Amino acid sequence: MWMFAELLTLTASLMFVEGTPCTKGFSGTPESKENFPDHCITYIDLVVAPLTVNRTSYNRWGIEGNGPQWRKRNNVGYISVPEGEDINIAYRNFLSNETLIHAHGLTPPSNLDGVPYISAVPLKPNRTQLYSYRLRPQNVGTYFIHSHYSFHHEMGLAAPLIVHGKLPSDYPHASSYDKAKTTILYLEDFCAWASDAGEQQNLKCLDSVSVYKTLEEGWNDEKDTWNFTECMAPGTDSDVNYRYQLANYRTLANPVNVFVTAGELIRLRVVASSGMTNYFLDLGKLQGTLIMTDGQLCHPYTNTTFWVGVAQRLDIIITIPSNAMAQQVFPIFAYVEKVDMRTGILLVVGNQQTTKKFLSKSGKIVGFMSDDIFKVYAENKIMAWFPILEKETDRNFIVNLTGDNGFSGLNEVSYQLPPQGPANPFISNPNPLMVKAGERACIKFINFNADAHAMHLHGHSFHVIEMNGFKLKNGPMRDVVMSPKGKCHSVSICFNANNPGIWPLHCHMNYHLAAGMLTTLEYSLEKASKRDFGKNCTAPDLISTDSSDLIDVPKWSIAVTVGIGIMLFFIGLCVGRCYFRNREEESSLNKDFQKL
Repeated sequence: MWMFAELLTLTASLMFVEGTPCTKGFSGTPESKENFPDHCITYIDLVVAPLTVNRTSYNRWGIEGNGPQWRKRNNVGYISVPEGEDINIAYRNFLSNETLIHAHGLTPPSNLDGVPYISAVPLKPNRTQLYSYRLRPQNVGTYFIHSHYSFHHEMGLAAPLIVHGKLPSDYPHASSYDKAKTTILYLEDFCAWASDAGEQQNLKCLDSVSVYKTLEEGWNDEKDTWNFTECMAPGTDSDVNYRYQLANYRTLANPVNVFVTAGELIRLRVVASSGMTNYFLDLGKLQGTLIMTDGQLCHPYTNTTFWVGVAQRLDIIITIPSNAMAQQVFPIFAYVEKVDMRTGILLVVGNQQTTKKFLSKSGKIVGFMSDDIFKVYAENKIMAWFPILEKETDRNFIVNLTGDNGFSGLNEVSYQLPPQGPANPFISNPNPLMVKAGERACIKFINFNADAHAMHLHGHSFHVIEMNGFKLKNGPMRDVVMSPKGKCHSVSICFNANNPGIWPLHCHMNYHLAAGMLTTLEYSLEKASKRDFGKNCTAPDLISTDSSDLIDVPKWSIAVTVGIGIMLFFIGLCVGRCYFRNREEESSLNKDFQKL
């Protein structure tokens, strides 16, 4: 019997080891350095990083890196994850303030999402925290990291994040585009002031809180008489303005020169790491082919101009003309909405800095990104390469964009994160949007407010399906969608609820978020009755019973294992019966012996 038990244990262990991923990455012995979490780690340091703009120095914060997943090019430091690798970084806080970093657009477990108190407590000064999680094919693309704590993003705690990977083999010009040289256009607005306070506010560019207080005072003066049922007319100006617009940390007074060669293919990765600013990109004499929106593949769309909103990203393929002359300059400008201000970088043929100068004020003023003619046109022209599969919607939400400047901003309610909201004790969101894993959910945003809003959902990519009642045949996949301004105009999105956790849904404009224009998407305990996650999953299927999700064990090995098990069972049965029969015979002999 002992041998039988041992054989069964050995058979069970063989069945478990075959095809299991438990030993993935294991090397050498348990004490080998390759098997510890800090192996091949990239350190992301949160530091004081003085910034000089137009010959004036500001004591701004910033991000520096050190390790295999950190690069610096064209004056921008960024996280660069090679194809097939996962995120393996550790944040080190060298600041005197606590903070927390969010990887915008990626799909980690929600406890690694970097949102204070919803995901985790903030990282205290002089502390280190490891973030290590799996990346998937749908994560390939252009993203960025930024602080989700107070106004730390605006203070400079942000950087691009690129996940490398090949395009699908059936994508047009895939082999050529895969070889394109990465060029980052990293856009920021810097040094805010409130329109109601005037340009003398925040002269040292380090006091975003004073700007927020001005907006808060304005709301306190009007909130008691606010008409939440009024569809406000679209606004014609901005409540928050900025002194500087930066591209790769510089203005056009000292633009970054990106050296290129005639005929070269570049992949312009545009990151709008702005607080409140949308940009109108103008490639000038160059044509660009848009291939990704917010890290999600789209059908090739060629143009010379593109809109990119707050926290959105674009991947654009540009071919430098084959007849371009040495020292020829191709400026790429980013114009600010409704303001005579622009920034940008210069593509320079050759390897010498250009002497050409460009002014930040050009006399060219573009409209608002959310203007109907631009918005419907743009979203209708951009079509997802991997749209979510058509299926019946399980859950529909209506979220009204209300109040002003983010206050009472979602369905007439504010939900503020610390430090604007309470931290001790932290209050969970009392009004979450609830879904079940596996459902198809849709959200319709109706804008009662005069401003546009950059609505961002964490942990998921979504399909833009409607704009102002205009149904998009196949809109883009995004994680940030810009709402039209006022008049109760609408925009609708749909997504697969396939990443259980607690996920913020909020306006990404810094001052609107601080005011509490935030709610959460949360998963209930019940499992969904249907399973259809489409081609654009953002997380593994956590409730699947489909055999395709199980370990691929060969059928012959299962048959052999079962056969051995049955054979051993009968052998054990026979051995057991023989054993007990012998014991009975011995007992009988002993009794007979005693009688004698």
